[in-house]
Amino acid sequence: MGTLISNESSTDRNIKFLQKVAGIILIFLVICLFIFACIFGSNVLPVDANDTNTYVFVVNQGESKIQVIHNLKEQGLIKNEFFAKLYLKTNSKLQFYAGTYNLKKSMSVPEIYDSIGNTKKAVTNTGVIAIIEYNISATGSITNSNNVAPKPIQNSIKSNG
Repeated sequence: MGTLISNESSTDRNIKFLQKVAGIILIFLVICLFIFACIFGSNVLPVDANDTNTYVFVVNQGESKIQVIHNLKEQGLIKNEFFAKLYLKTNSKLQFYAGTYNLKKSMSVPEIYDSIGNTKKAVTNTGVIAIIEYNISATGSITNSNNVAPKPIQNSIKSNG
């Protein structure tokens, strides 16, 4: 009997083996990415799509975004802190503004972030307002308690619009 002679070198066999392994790894990574995307998507959906109640949520001046997300979870307005933080990381331009907001459990994470990221959607905005008392004399001159005339006020309020 004759011996079987292979025309395929060991290098060619190694290359084919590595291509198969790379293909299997690629398929595995695509499946993992798909599963992660499904889990991520389900965790940024509303907590309860049928809940029509309105919940008052306060973002305090100076609070970090991480603290705001934690407070959202504590009040039951989001499903998962990790995925809410991940959504925030993937949308780095999002800002949260101090104020009081009416939120619903039927709102998704993007909808909640849109609300607390827009001062026009706040029930009340938190800001520093200086109120200075002035005296108006019988002659019509205006002075403060130190008898100093007021300086013109320059508009330094930024609008998020």
